Amino acid sequence: MALIVAAYTALPPPDPGRPASDLDFLVGLAATPEVRGLELPFNGALPTDDPRILGATDPRWDFVVTSFPGTMLRVSETPEFGLASTDEPGRAAALAFTEALRRSVLRLNDWASRPAVLAVEIHSAPTRTADPSAFTESLCEVASWDWGGALVTVEHCDAHQQATQPAHEPQKGFLSLADEIAAVRAAADGRKVGVTINWARSAIEGRDARTVQRHLHLATEAGLLAGLMFSGCADTDTAFGPAWLDAHLPPTAGDDPDFADLDALAGPSLLTPSRVRESLVAAGSGLLFTGLKIGLRPETLDTAARLAHLRQAIDLVERAR
Repeated sequence: MALIVAAYTALPPPDPGRPASDLDFLVGLAATPEVRGLELPFNGALPTDDPRILGATDPRWDFVVTSFPGTMLRVSETPEFGLASTDEPGRAAALAFTEALRRSVLRLNDWASRPAVLAVEIHSAPTRTADPSAFTESLCEVASWDWGGALVTVEHCDAHQQATQPAHEPQKGFLSLADEIAAVRAAADGRKVGVTINWARSAIEGRDARTVQRHLHLATEAGLLAGLMFSGCADTDTAFGPAWLDAHLPPTAGDDPDFADLDALAGPSLLTPSRVRESLVAAGSGLLFTGLKIGLRPETLDTAARLAHLRQAIDLVERAR
């Protein structure tokens, strides 16, 4: 089971003294046989739009492109922005943003001379005011576009909590998974559309790791689960920030001493080897991709240490199969 790795969350911070440290990181990652490719962040452009980055990118890799960073930045600036917005200018802006993402996907495929982008991940923003009908309309339009063979997937983020649920401040506050599944069903009329579950974001929604299993069951029961991204979170404060923050914590060793070094990085992360295993079992064999999205602390870790810790986390997921 080769993994898609979100390298951008594990990169060393910019260092004027070592301007090529991010390139060294990518070259080191390319030497890791368990890596199938990268999850790339889209914020109006892809990292691979930069010739410098493209030159360090393994041409054999496959890619998953996520609209998440650009979506969240725009929601922070314009709360009405989103594919699920009832504000027409906000929804139109999100559609234009998604069209720009599509063009970047096609450029990346052109560079690779093949359909190298497996999937794109879009999101049901805005926060707290996302509307199922508006999202369905947007998704039907987006799914009708030419994506160069890539699967359009809705990556579920924590939903806005309703009055009948325990109240807590949402991290993202988008649509419920049930509403997203309904929209995907409506858009999937002969088109390639699916759902991606992000482990941490599902756990954050329910303030409980068991929420992930419920979400995986819903998506597999609907026959729509395409991707599973492993990213950790914690129910207590850590070096990454407060409890239940979507901060991409690494997995922790749990009862497996082979991965004890990860505990110093993640603190009490809820993502353990046993939970990775149970999630893979629940996801079944129909996944288009499985991925790993983690950050690393402290920020002073050099490139070699970052690669070593990332490879440990990759090995943990691999051995959980």
